[in-house]
Amino acid sequence: VEQNRSTCAFLQQVMADSPLARAPDTQVTIHKGDFHQALPGILKDIQDRQRRNGRSVFILDQYGWSQVNLDAVKQIFSALPFAEVFLTWMIDNLINFLSEQTVDKLNPALQRTGLGQAITAEQLLAIKQSDAGLDGDLTWRRAIQTLMTGQIRTSSGAAFSTPFYIVPRNSRRGYWLLHLARHWRANEEMKRIHWENNNLHHPGGPGFNMLGY
Repeated sequence: VEQNRSTCAFLQQVMADSPLARAPDTQVTIHKGDFHQALPGILKDIQDRQRRNGRSVFILDQYGWSQVNLDAVKQIFSALPFAEVFLTWMIDNLINFLSEQTVDKLNPALQRTGLGQAITAEQLLAIKQSDAGLDGDLTWRRAIQTLMTGQIRTSSGAAFSTPFYIVPRNSRRGYWLLHLARHWRANEEMKRIHWENNNLHHPGGPGFNMLGY
């Protein structure tokens, strides 16, 4: 699903040129439009083909962190209990942008994500401005990240979440690839991948705290 006209045209060309898109038992459908408007039709299509449990994977690669409303993720889990959702979330953009001058802009963005009732920019800023502690800015970064992962999991209707923290080579602005699921087996598989890849980094402390609990 792609809303931008030129990006959608580019995606259609990539699919037309790809032999993988024309492989047996493969069907690629590109929806031009808004994801939230297209979602009900996509959910019905999956339910019609997967009547037992609706097994499916959604990759929501948003620009920034406020383009996907978590109510949409909750819709997915309500319709398809065995679905898995991968959601990109530019956590460092949010944290680095936090200041007294930006709270008025951040609060409407938090509302758009569906987190506005649970978290305010003022609360996040108060954490950022608190005593840094022995670990410097990692102390308040851990606190904000733990708070955010918990609220994203709750607001999305997921029972489990695994945050993969990715730092690009050419940028210090890290982002999350969040895996959200309601089914324990999907969560177990993501945890296995998480621990096998020891080059992953997530500043959340040891033990369960590393994953935001």
